[in-house]
Amino acid sequence: ALKVFKFPKGITVDKDNNFYVVDESSTRLHKYDAAGRALSGFGNSGKEFKVLKTPSAIAVDSQSNIYVTDTRTHNISKFDKSGKFIKKWGRQGNQQDAFDAPSGICVDKNNDLYVVDSGNSRIKKYSSQGILKKVWGKSGTAEGSFIYPTDIAVNQANEIFILDRARIQKFTSEGEFIAAWGKAGRGDGDLNKPMGIFVDQYGHVYIADTGNNR
Repeated sequence: ALKVFKFPKGITVDKDNNFYVVDESSTRLHKYDAAGRALSGFGNSGKEFKVLKTPSAIAVDSQSNIYVTDTRTHNISKFDKSGKFIKKWGRQGNQQDAFDAPSGICVDKNNDLYVVDSGNSRIKKYSSQGILKKVWGKSGTAEGSFIYPTDIAVNQANEIFILDRARIQKFTSEGEFIAAWGKAGRGDGDLNKPMGIFVDQYGHVYIADTGNNR
């Protein structure tokens, strides 16, 4: 049986159909096989994950390296597939090397990372080694601007989808604006503080429309 979680915040699946959950329990990062069996020795039974304080989102690359954003320490931690801590980067602030409450994270097919720097209303792109490649976005309602963005996803064509208060924006992997849709409200297609986004292999986009409970 699955362990009881305490305020789970993020979930992802690797190429072998193992899945990972970050939460605010004492373990903080859990790994399960495809049948839902907990992999008990993962991360030296949680000791490696003490570096995480308030994990907010998780992504896994093609080598099964794991990346976790942390809203309390304003950084990203990287672990290998056994859960061994590799490195972390970031600090609190609005400079190029800093974050303010980073939330969503995703990995493209080149193993580049995209991080939602929520408090700074921007997106940051890194190599898998933590080298900053691109920054885009600012606070606002114009195309390419964000009002407290929350989550991010990537499709098969390496296009990036970003959620903010009441819309989805789509960009190239270099941060060039492609399209936007959605508006605040309760009608079909409207959004109210959505918190999660996912794109499947067919290009369909799924939204957790949190404020509308749907």
